[in-house]
Amino acid sequence: MILFYPTKLKGYARVKILCDRAGIQYTESLDDPFTIVFNHDYAIYRNNPVIQKLRKDYPTINGRCEDVSKDKVNRVHLDVFGYDMAIDPETYTGAYVRKTNLQGDKSGRVFQSPQKRQSGYVYHKLINNVDGGLRVDYRVHVINGEIVWTRKKWKRKIIDSHPLRSEIVNLEVSEQKKILEFCEAMGVDFGELDVLKDDKIYIVDVNDIPGILQEMINWPRFKEEMEILTDKFKDYIDSLEVKKL
Repeated sequence: MILFYPTKLKGYARVKILCDRAGIQYTESLDDPFTIVFNHDYAIYRNNPVIQKLRKDYPTINGRCEDVSKDKVNRVHLDVFGYDMAIDPETYTGAYVRKTNLQGDKSGRVFQSPQKRQSGYVYHKLINNVDGGLRVDYRVHVINGEIVWTRKKWKRKIIDSHPLRSEIVNLEVSEQKKILEFCEAMGVDFGELDVLKDDKIYIVDVNDIPGILQEMINWPRFKEEMEILTDKFKDYIDSLEVKKL
């Protein structure tokens, strides 16, 4: 049984749906007889003392994932890839995007000229990810050190939760290797990454507690996506159960 702690599961949480599909039992109570822990926290910065204690005695999914801020993403990206997207908004003269430091936030704004830096925001150069007049990004699903599924999406706007179309793709082997190295450094055992590409690859957001929007069920091959993710997640949980024994 998996303990999800410290925050409660939401009905649209992908991991909850995967557990339900796979018949995996789970709880949100420390009083129940769990064997695996999932560090399930909607906070950006985490250093929960209960999780830290549980990690010593139980396999803990995302147990090392203690900071999912965009600042942390930038720092780890620079360490792993040797470059990042960060710019100084007070001196940069190209187009750039200002975003909050929060995970999954969609309120970015594009600037074309230098602006005074504001606290609580990160500043990224604008990536040329245009294809046929549309912006393209990738959602990369990672489970236990493996890229399980990658969806390429075409959107009208730079920041847009509603793609016009999508398809399943495979990234280059060298790109996959770096992405997994990045996940290891971030402490992400289960999660989804938002990725942009021009002549390089950029990880712009890490979501270790992803959800499923209603519209996703109509995306191409979504049923297959859920079947594959369910099987991979179940295999991962089974392997952790064996380790616990």
